Amino acid sequence: MQDEVKLWRSVIKRAILDCCGIFEDSKFNTRIATRHRIIFEAESWFNKEDDFHEICSFANIGPDNVFEIKERAKKYFKDSSEERSTLLSALLDRLLQRYR
Repeated sequence: MQDEVKLWRSVIKRAILDCCGIFEDSKFNTRIATRHRIIFEAESWFNKEDDFHEICSFANIGPDNVFEIKERAKKYFKDSSEERSTLLSALLDRLLQRYR
């Protein structure tokens, strides 16, 4: 897989994790209002069709597939424990690698 494709898939992964309220260590201890803002901004990005579709194109993954992955992740992992957030991160890595 090309490095550029990996980069764009990492962008998608980060957006999905943010939608689930699973943040990097530097963001994890932020105020509740900041956490809600990050979740809102990530969720809003998925609704900006031009940006979202362009990133999906760069990542060689269909927007419908990414949206479905995001919705399933939110259903099962929203505001998860650290252990479950690590599991989601690993699952996203494996899922996103499947697309060619």
